Amino acid sequence: ADCIDYFCLTPRELLLSQAEKDQIPICFVAPLAFSATLLAFEKGSMSYKEYFAIDDTMDSFEKLLRISIAIAPKGLHQKYMNFTKEQLVEMQTGPSIAASIYLGGGLLAAEILFSLTNRRKLFSAPFYSQFDLLRGRYARGKLLWGNKGPIQRIKIWKARKDYISEKEAFLSFIK
Repeated sequence: ADCIDYFCLTPRELLLSQAEKDQIPICFVAPLAFSATLLAFEKGSMSYKEYFAIDDTMDSFEKLLRISIAIAPKGLHQKYMNFTKEQLVEMQTGPSIAASIYLGGGLLAAEILFSLTNRRKLFSAPFYSQFDLLRGRYARGKLLWGNKGPIQRIKIWKARKDYISEKEAFLSFIK
């Protein structure tokens, strides 16, 4: 299970790469506002690099941008989230409440329990899950080509356009 801070890319990449090399399944969650997402990677699923469409030539800003887009493809939290890029830079953290952190822990514990007790296989990439407490919605889907799909590529382009002005500020605290 990945419990690494969202902006700590290097440790996350090391963990995911080693888990992939050793063929160890890995799950991680991200609390986003009043919601939480769940992703899993294992032998036979898309790799994290394929899913997020990242590679070693990209800087941390580009990687974080792509991870942010693919971590919650349905974006259930975006309808009500009013969090500017300037606030992100100032706070150096994303918007989430304690309830979404606990929700993420519950999603993670349940997914691992189901897998360990053979109730079902991991719901691994390209599949994703997102629960939103405020809207009372649940999205479970398949991001067929990961971030390489046409809609995801448009989202990446737009996010890059919207956030490029703060690139240097982001790079100062992305680890």
